[in-house]
Amino acid sequence: MEPELQRNRPTPQRKPVYRPENKKNEPIRKHVDERAFEQKSFAQESSVIVGTCLIVSGFIGFVMSNFLGMHLTPAHNMILLVSGAALVAMGFKKEPVARKCAMIVGAFFAVIGVLGYVVGAPGIATTGNMQRDDFLWVVSPEVLEMGSRDHNIHLLTAAILLACSVMRFKRRKFQGL
Repeated sequence: MEPELQRNRPTPQRKPVYRPENKKNEPIRKHVDERAFEQKSFAQESSVIVGTCLIVSGFIGFVMSNFLGMHLTPAHNMILLVSGAALVAMGFKKEPVARKCAMIVGAFFAVIGVLGYVVGAPGIATTGNMQRDDFLWVVSPEVLEMGSRDHNIHLLTAAILLACSVMRFKRRKFQGL
């Protein structure tokens, strides 16, 4: 016989290893964190996605104060960063927590967006997109100013967050063919 075939052939001294926990060739799992395999709800996923977008917008605002035609001051950027961080952090918590956070932040952005159109007056901003705006809301001159584009983006963000906090479904696991 060839030496390689002799080596692989079972001998009476070498018995096959029998593991009772692995009778049917199933994978052996020693310690599995069950939370890693939980399905995330739509509110959790959307909180993380919208929160990440708010964080990115806040950081870009420090470099480009007229990003997307908005009036991004350091105070506005900090509001975006804090609300985005809250959404991301709560998106990794349990579903009711993520849902409540998305609803609170969505309501905040809705109030800010509507209030901007109600209180806003024609004027020219001193920061960011310095063009004439019919609904410029100057909360504090050169510190926090918001125009029509800001109000529209706030209302869009609010609509997304509020809609996602109300929807109640989870992704289905892929079962294979």
